Amino acid sequence: MRVGGRRQCRAAAVAVMVAVSTLVGASGGSAVAAYAAGERTPPCTKPAFTSGLHRGANRFPHGEVVRPWGCAGRFAYAAVIVTGNELTILFRAHGAAWETASRARYCTDGSVPLRIWQNACNTN
Repeated sequence: MRVGGRRQCRAAAVAVMVAVSTLVGASGGSAVAAYAAGERTPPCTKPAFTSGLHRGANRFPHGEVVRPWGCAGRFAYAAVIVTGNELTILFRAHGAAWETASRARYCTDGSVPLRIWQNACNTN
């Protein structure tokens, strides 16, 4: 017995595409792409960011992570004290860990999700 037909299959495919495009628009796309690829998002925690200060484009191995911090999809930011100065550091997920990332690159090309863009990109 045949259940459904081409119309029902097309309707289901359209519904899935609409749901994915809604998620992509809400998250900047990176979370959906990471989920689809089976990647884990690194934890949004002080120890994870502290470890991330040792990796990436702008390393600060002696930095101290302080509040605030936040995460969205494959990007995060944290306030970091470096030689007495507070800096905002952008992180990008690399596998299941954070690494420092270039704000000049990712804040201007639309990669950083809007949910954290103001704090990650438009501060010191």
